[in-house]
Amino acid sequence: GNIHPQLQSWINEDWDIRQSDLTSSKIGAAFVTAGGISAGQESTLGCILRAFLIFRFIIVGGETWTAAFGASAVTHEAPFMTHTDAIAEGDDFLTPCATLMK
Repeated sequence: GNIHPQLQSWINEDWDIRQSDLTSSKIGAAFVTAGGISAGQESTLGCILRAFLIFRFIIVGGETWTAAFGASAVTHEAPFMTHTDAIAEGDDFLTPCATLMK
């Protein structure tokens, strides 16, 4: 997996703080989503973390070694549900979010 091209372009070209030391010693963490298990989450987290390191962020991973590089979510693959299925079942988080998006 890789960072979405639009996000990579923003980091490379439009990130206003990249021209200064504003990011030096700031905390950075990464989060990714993927359409399936083993669909590139770890390598994508690595890409984001490398960008943070270039801009001198202090990297923070997950709480345990099982989330060493950051957080990730898997959708559209069993046993995980699509967001539409979760909303249909009254998911406590997604249902209010879907309402706000309307």
